[in-house]
Amino acid sequence: MRGRRGAALLLLGLLAFGMGVWALHGFLVDDAYIGFRYVRQVVRGQGWVYNVGERVEGYSNFLWLVLLLPAAAAGVDLVLAAKALGIAVGAGALVAGWALARRLLREEGLPEAWAGWAAVLLGCNPAFAAWAVGGLEAPLFALLVALAAWRLAGEQREGRALPWSAVLLALAAMTRPEGALFFLLALGEQACRWVRWRQAPSRRFWVWTAAFACTFGPYLAWRWATYGYPLPNTVYVKSWGLHPRAFLEGTYYLYQLATLHGGMAFALGLPAAAFLASTRGGAARRAALWAGAYLFLAWLGGGDWMPLGRLGVHVLPLVSALAVAGAARLAHRGGARGSLWARAVLAGTAVLFALQTADLRLVQGVGAGPWVPPPNPQARYLQAHVRPGDVVALTDAGHIAHFLPLDTRVVDMVGLTDAHIAHLPVQFPGGLLARGNGFGRWDVGYVLAQEPAWVQVNILEGDPRAGTARTNWTGTDLLLADPRFREAYVYVVEPGDPEVRGLFRRRAPGGAE
Repeated sequence: MRGRRGAALLLLGLLAFGMGVWALHGFLVDDAYIGFRYVRQVVRGQGWVYNVGERVEGYSNFLWLVLLLPAAAAGVDLVLAAKALGIAVGAGALVAGWALARRLLREEGLPEAWAGWAAVLLGCNPAFAAWAVGGLEAPLFALLVALAAWRLAGEQREGRALPWSAVLLALAAMTRPEGALFFLLALGEQACRWVRWRQAPSRRFWVWTAAFACTFGPYLAWRWATYGYPLPNTVYVKSWGLHPRAFLEGTYYLYQLATLHGGMAFALGLPAAAFLASTRGGAARRAALWAGAYLFLAWLGGGDWMPLGRLGVHVLPLVSALAVAGAARLAHRGGARGSLWARAVLAGTAVLFALQTADLRLVQGVGAGPWVPPPNPQARYLQAHVRPGDVVALTDAGHIAHFLPLDTRVVDMVGLTDAHIAHLPVQFPGGLLARGNGFGRWDVGYVLAQEPAWVQVNILEGDPRAGTARTNWTGTDLLLADPRFREAYVYVVEPGDPEVRGLFRRRAPGGAE
């Protein structure tokens, strides 16, 4: 009976996940298009580059892009391919979270049927569904981390199992650079065990370490040799080091995660905390350590600008498994009444998540667009007017560049795909609490030195022709105010398409328009 109940909850979670994906299917972020451009360049034979001949690692999701290569080679639209892949691995991450919850419950001698609630929580969570179709690697990373946690617990229990957890951790590190954190945590856990028990490393440990090194090592060597840096360019442009702004942004990001979807993170955290306070199972403590360390790293790095708690989604299967195991422990201690309250908390959380999904779609309009968005007005205009040999400077280096010829050199003014900007010192001219500074890196002189034929910015208000325009970023505000820019560029006004805003073209020689 309990087995059937657990299976029914798992199926319910998968069904809820499918409904969430359908509701938010139009959700997509601009950064996904940057990766698509790399994939198209690889298929075209130009290698892992954004601009032809420029070796800059403007992506941080290598394995995700590798999985998209067959679709690109077959001519499948990459937006559609990424969404399909995200849904598939998202469903896999849901099942992995369920399997991990079963493992935690089994270690504690609690009914495994409770694990089905982990699937329900994940399936109803709008962030989990949205990022399955967001075009980036979030569901794949969540799957690999959850599988590694599940597999590592099994290997330590079985003793002689093959070290597949090390391979999974290596694949996670190839999906996102911070995936290496989980390997280091697992390594540290074993080192602490040797010190405590005064034991020497076992042969099994060396095999496990070698499995990680043989999988991840060649990739790291290739990356370093190809791009000249051990980490992606995106890490450098987003890194603020020990600047106080990083801690402020990181604290605010954790606050957003904790209050996401009505603050139910706190409701889930209570049973999880109670479980961890009394558990003796290594798998539970490991899952909590992994999730906590990852969120600490997110805080240290200043959080993330993307909506719907992307970084939290990466460890959501771990957190859901812990919360459900905690609820099961409270139910076990509280008898029939405790069981009723535990189920009520889990069911209430799932309902709240479902209502949040409805609010995102029906009220806020998130994900209401088509599965494959058409080019926006700026991209459509540039498609028709960019000529061979033109250089284009963009604030939105994803979506717009996706619709330009691959031979067109794109200057990413934000710096995600530009090594020069990424390695500039961070700056916040408006003060520590000022908004609109982006990643804190820009170089107006450098952008103008590239002599772009076209420049795109995001105008919030005002008229560029009157010198009153204000953009969403300090870097482009400074660009528009620069006398060299005003002299060399003219604002594009398209009477037939009034939605074309924020485009400038370089004046013809002699200053003629």
